[in-house]
Amino acid sequence: MKRPSRLRSHPFLAVLGYYALVAGVLALAVQVVPRLGKLLVLDAAAGTGLTPSVGAVSPPLSLFPALGPTIDTVLVALLAMLGGLVFAFPVAWTYTVTKQAEGYDKSVVQLIAILPIAVAGVVMVVFGDLALAFALAGIVAAVRFRTTFKDVKDAVFAFVAIGIGLAVGIQVWILAAVLSLVFNVVILALWRFDLGEAPGAVSRPSGPTSLSQALAPGDTQAPLAVGDPELLAPLSSAERVVLQPSMARLEHHVKADALREKQKYRELLLVYATDPDEVEDRLEDLLPEYARRWQLVETFAGRKGTHVMEYLVRLKKTADVALMLERVRALEGDLVQAIELKPMKGLRDLLT
Repeated sequence: MKRPSRLRSHPFLAVLGYYALVAGVLALAVQVVPRLGKLLVLDAAAGTGLTPSVGAVSPPLSLFPALGPTIDTVLVALLAMLGGLVFAFPVAWTYTVTKQAEGYDKSVVQLIAILPIAVAGVVMVVFGDLALAFALAGIVAAVRFRTTFKDVKDAVFAFVAIGIGLAVGIQVWILAAVLSLVFNVVILALWRFDLGEAPGAVSRPSGPTSLSQALAPGDTQAPLAVGDPELLAPLSSAERVVLQPSMARLEHHVKADALREKQKYRELLLVYATDPDEVEDRLEDLLPEYARRWQLVETFAGRKGTHVMEYLVRLKKTADVALMLERVRALEGDLVQAIELKPMKGLRDLLT
C-alpha cells in the first residue's frame, strides 16, 4: 500500500508553508525584476485593467519593454499562466486531502490544475477588446461545454480555479493569492472540524469502555490489548466528549470504505506512541507482513503524553495477530506504550 504522506497529517502547516515559500520566491523575483512588483498591488494607474473608466480597459502591464513588444507579450503571458498554476496547485492538493476518505475524481484534480492556465490565456486574448469578448462568448455558447460533478463542492473548486485564472489573466496576482489562500484555509477548517457531520448518530455503550470500544462499538468481542494499564483504562465522561470529533471522522472513513466491493477494512488498530513519526516509519515496514491494506486515519493526543495512532487495517487470514502485537509493542526505545486491536464489522453494520 502507498505510504500516507506526512503532509496530509498536517494540512494547515503544509498549505501555509507553501504560500510562505511562494511569497519568498516572489520577493526575490521582485528584487531581480522590480517591475514584477506591479503585479502584486491593486494600482489602477499601473495598467492592471481594474480602472473604473467605462468603455475602455487598460492594456496588460509591460514588464520587459526593452525586449521588444512581441517577446514582452510572450513572457507576460507565460508568467500569467505560471502564476495560475502556482496558485491552483494548493487548491488541487486540498481537494485530494479533503476527499481522500470517500475517494476523489482524478479528472477534477487535473481540471483544477489546468483550468487557471486556460482562463488566463483566454483573458489575455480578449483583454481590452469588447468585440473579442463578445465573440468568445458566442463561441463558448455554440460549443456548449458541459460537465457534471458528483459533489457540489467539486463545482466550487472548479469555480475557484476560474477565479484564479481571471486574476492572473488581468495581472493582479495578489487577488489570485488571496483567493487561493483563503479558500484553502476555509475548506481545510470545514474538513478538519467536520462541520455538518452528525456525531453520535451511532448508538454507543453508556458504561465504562476502552478507547477502541468507544470508537468502534457494535461488536461483543472484546479488543485485544497489551501495554500500560493506565493507557488502556476505561474512558471518563470528559474524555468521551473530547473524542466525539474523532468518532465522527472514523465513521466517515468506515462508511466510505463500506462502498468497496472487496477487501474492506476489518480491524481498528490503536497504537499509543511517544514518537508517532518514528513509529509510522517502523509500521510501514512491519504491516506488510500481516495486513493486506491499511490506512492511518488520524493521530490525536492520548493519556500520559502519548499520541494515539488510529489505523484501519485488513489483516491477512494467515496473520499471527499475537506475534504482530508483540513485535509492535517491542519497538526499540519504548516508542509504543500500548496497543489495541478491535473488530470493525459491528460499526460498519451500524452505519450501513
